[in-house]
Amino acid sequence: MLIVVTTKVVPAVSALSSAVGSLLNALPHVRGIRETLASIEREASHARRPTGGGRAVGEWQRVGFEGVGYRYPDSTEWALRDVTLELGRAGAYGIVGRSAAGKSTLVDILVGLLDPTEGRVRVDATPISALDVRDWQRRIGYVPQAPFIADDSLRANVAFGVPRALVDEGRVIECLRLANLADLPDELERGLDTRMGERGSRLSGGQRQRVAIARALFNRPEILVLDEATSALDTLSEGEILAALKNLRGQIMIVTIAHRLSTVAISDEIFVLEQGRLVGVGSYAELKGNHELFRRMTEASA
Repeated sequence: MLIVVTTKVVPAVSALSSAVGSLLNALPHVRGIRETLASIEREASHARRPTGGGRAVGEWQRVGFEGVGYRYPDSTEWALRDVTLELGRAGAYGIVGRSAAGKSTLVDILVGLLDPTEGRVRVDATPISALDVRDWQRRIGYVPQAPFIADDSLRANVAFGVPRALVDEGRVIECLRLANLADLPDELERGLDTRMGERGSRLSGGQRQRVAIARALFNRPEILVLDEATSALDTLSEGEILAALKNLRGQIMIVTIAHRLSTVAISDEIFVLEQGRLVGVGSYAELKGNHELFRRMTEASA
């Protein structure tokens, strides 16, 4: 009996001990997650409220930043300071700078996640703070550096969150074409019904990013934001993304945040940020020839 009990209990105790050890090892990560969530909660309290109400956006042509500054809660440092710029509805724009230059903060203000601490943002002549922020955000598609690809069909990943019965398959195919993935359904054994695998394991890195672009385009956004969308890709995959963006130029506003400066080479205008300030504006060729910081960044990212 003792032998039987021992053979049953000892493995269980061993497993329990292992689990406790894993939990102890994970504690620093748990604390980090809690701190991150607390930071997000603090910042969210300073985001625009209410999220509904305000004036409907309607037709628009330009977005303007006028002396915009932003300081995060509990910080004495300015993330942005005195930024003035104009964005046209059909333009392609690059936002570049070294780490902590203010790139993401600028975009968060553009998409209505943050209100400026000083200055204002206007859509044509209307302050963005007077608009219905939900209406504004419905007009924006966002592509992150590491997009989530569900273990579901290609169709479901493009028409993400839309019930199958309501999916416009023609729109899915059109978005794949715009994202330079027109041939992908034909390359998969079940076409649009092919499952993508866990975290998109059936796809290459470049294909995952382009599926994310197709998803962002599905609801016909007027602004497409790419947040370091090519930073983890090889040169070939980056070229595929740039080809997709060329398909969209002149149709919607494209705003690209980038460390890798070749990603913004097709932009009509590039904004260079340094320590929260706008220190350079121009085309890729103009900045490379005339702007010392941009030239150094170009050489560093080559």
